[in-house]
Amino acid sequence: KNGSATEVSAKAPESAAASIAHAIKTNIDTLEETINKNIESVARMQPIMTISDDTLSDNGENLIKRAKEYFDENVPPLINSEEIGDVETTRSGVGHDLGHGYGREKVITIVSVPDVTKDGKMVFHKKNWKNRGYDRIVLAAPITVTGDSEYSGEYMVGVAVNRYTRSKEQ
Repeated sequence: KNGSATEVSAKAPESAAASIAHAIKTNIDTLEETINKNIESVARMQPIMTISDDTLSDNGENLIKRAKEYFDENVPPLINSEEIGDVETTRSGVGHDLGHGYGREKVITIVSVPDVTKDGKMVFHKKNWKNRGYDRIVLAAPITVTGDSEYSGEYMVGVAVNRYTRSKEQ
């Protein structure tokens, strides 16, 4: 069992530091074990949802515009992840994602963001991602895209979550 704050503070200073170091190491080891198990689990997981390949069909419209409109109209501002708790969703996240390149496949999978956030498994965690003051967590789950186009098939979708460890104002 990891030491609680009261157990640590009751010990002599030198053993308290050792206990804290042990608790931190144990938590890191546990997180790494969880991630490794989750990666194996996601690889064997059944798809969590099915999406038609004509979802968000562009009909001659801008794909990015359609994706952002879909997000605004259909994605709740707060999603409870079974893995990491409440996750705030923002339209700017879609913009950042599409800013890294986009195509029909990526636009189709935007529809899966709420389900992957809710039911996906944590497959990556990095504290203080790129020294930006937040932790980066990636939740992943498989989905199926149905239809007659080249986009039909199974996809592994990852949703990146930025978890601020301190107030953004600090």
